[in-house]
Amino acid sequence: MNTSIINKRHVFIALGIVLILSIPFMAMQITEEVNWSKADFILMALILSGITAVYELAAHKSQLNSYRIAIGIALLGMFLLFWVNAAVGIIGHESQDANMLYAVVFLVIVIGAAASKMNALAMYKTMMLGALSTIAVPCIVYIIWPPASISWSPGVFKVFLMSGFFASLFVLSAFLFKMSGKSALKM
Repeated sequence: MNTSIINKRHVFIALGIVLILSIPFMAMQITEEVNWSKADFILMALILSGITAVYELAAHKSQLNSYRIAIGIALLGMFLLFWVNAAVGIIGHESQDANMLYAVVFLVIVIGAAASKMNALAMYKTMMLGALSTIAVPCIVYIIWPPASISWSPGVFKVFLMSGFFASLFVLSAFLFKMSGKSALKM
């Protein structure tokens, strides 16, 4: 690959990270509800850099666009799940113990990706398990900590709706992995 193309990609990646980090920075100028420290910005910059590095490494597994998009959507879903859960919490507030169960989603996806060596058809199964575990979290929490025992703000329905949103990203990624796996078999 041409070195100037790689350098341009790095510039675009850096600009993208700055753009994403400008969202909380701008919000801090408007409201006192968003209050990030320098450490928060550094941590998020490291996380975003790590995500782009993982994408770059994983995207080299296949030349198929469907595979690369599947990786991108999977990483986007994991990033958004982490960000929302860490920032405000999905079930109640961010420091509520029930939110820690969403760590299972990350474990399922990371372990599945490592075990499958990012094979497209195995990643289909991994992402489906990731989606299933995303939906399982509020179900398990509802049984262990029903609404009367902990805060379910913004409400039980909205918690399931948010979990469904993240699960749908993982399902979309799964089907793109499946499509790329079938395309690779035809080649």
